[in-house]
Amino acid sequence: MEPKICIFLFYGYIMVMVISEDVHFVPLSRGFINLLEDEKRYNKYATPTQYDGMATNVSMSMYIEGISSFSAQTMDYHLDMYFQQ
Repeated sequence: MEPKICIFLFYGYIMVMVISEDVHFVPLSRGFINLLEDEKRYNKYATPTQYDGMATNVSMSMYIEGISSFSAQTMDYHLDMYFQQ
C-alpha cells in the first residue's frame, strides 16, 4: 500500500508527515532481550542490515505538544515536542 503524505502549514512553517500502514510491531521475547544484553554476541554499533548489504529503514513520529512564549523582537518561541521511533 502506498504511504500517505500530509503537508500542512503550521505557524508559517511547512510540515510534511508521511503516514505508512506497513509498520508492524512484534513483542520482545526474553531470549531476544538476553541476546541484546550479551556483549559477546551482539554488536550495538552495527546497523540491523549491515551484513545484508541493504539500507536500514527507520520509522519515526513527531508529536507537537504546544508552542508558546512568542517574541516578535527576537523571533524566539518555546516548543514542546515528542519523538517516537
